[in-house]
Amino acid sequence: YGKTYLPRKFKTAIAISYDNCTDVYTNCLGFIAVVRDGEVIGYNVTVGGGLGVTPSAKKTFPRLASRMAFVTPEQAVGVAEAVVKVQRDFGYRDDRKRARLKYLVHDKGIEWFRHHVEEYYGSKLPDCTPDDVTEHNDHMGWDAQGDGRWFYGFNVENGRLYDDEYRSWKAVLRDICHEINPEIRLTAHQSLLFCNIEDRDRSKLESMIKRRGLPLVEEISNARRWSIACVALPTCGLAITESERALPGVIDTMEKTLADLGLERELFTVRMTGCPNGCARPYNAEIGLVGKAKGKYTIYVGGARVGTRLAFIYRDLIPLENIVETLTPLFVAFKAERRGTESFGDYCARLGLDGLNSIAATPTA
Repeated sequence: YGKTYLPRKFKTAIAISYDNCTDVYTNCLGFIAVVRDGEVIGYNVTVGGGLGVTPSAKKTFPRLASRMAFVTPEQAVGVAEAVVKVQRDFGYRDDRKRARLKYLVHDKGIEWFRHHVEEYYGSKLPDCTPDDVTEHNDHMGWDAQGDGRWFYGFNVENGRLYDDEYRSWKAVLRDICHEINPEIRLTAHQSLLFCNIEDRDRSKLESMIKRRGLPLVEEISNARRWSIACVALPTCGLAITESERALPGVIDTMEKTLADLGLERELFTVRMTGCPNGCARPYNAEIGLVGKAKGKYTIYVGGARVGTRLAFIYRDLIPLENIVETLTPLFVAFKAERRGTESFGDYCARLGLDGLNSIAATPTA
């Protein structure tokens, strides 16, 4: 891109503590709103997140952003500009694989980076407040907008709109746009929000969804609702394996396994990609499935649903048809050994790879 523009792409997200639906820590630049008495008094700024990996280059890796400083609303744009300028002037231009902001922050350290941001901004910045993201709302189903109208979060499995003999995703979207004409927003979880719905149209929208053979949100399992996948084959030239077309079948099997164990109501993230580039953010999911070779995947576990912890490799080169079978011993142990309301991701992170390997090595009765 030359010396004038940024070395590579640059992603920005805004979140609030009780709703990290934007996965703020996976972005180059993030703003976590700090709220006091119902008012946003400022933001904790994060820098250096990104999940892309080049399989042939060990110098590349996923990274969650670092917390840098607190800014007031009046300072936010100026500090964002300073962050961009530091990446512009110091980001790596000699190696495209490491030209993202995350590598600059990783190599130089957050204190070095903060110092240069303060120089470009023109003043010192205070440390972050303790406020951090604590929850993730996918915004599916009905919710009041606060203006007397409603929005409906419509779960689109893996973001794939298609029509077949059983379900008509494209057709229902045309129906709703033609008959109700809502504002439409896209979510970071590959789904849609139909906004500005009048109260009188709520039942009409639901009936339109059902008429096309599609489920309402309350009819979707948590495993399916909280799963996403990249497009992979045949759309993406980088893909090694299937992803968006394969994950529904994996979830079919996983639903049965979880139901047999009495875990069908558990809430955890499953994310699949057709290659290690990580477009569906598998590296901070509770279960990440990453295409590694034809028909085979690397299984990651131990990430956090709220997006604040990276997962680790549990098994490599697992055939698609064996993914759920490979995870089943962990589900069984999780049910028996979890602490209180501990999530599946937290359980795997607590045990670590050695602990999980011990479970897998234990013969079942």
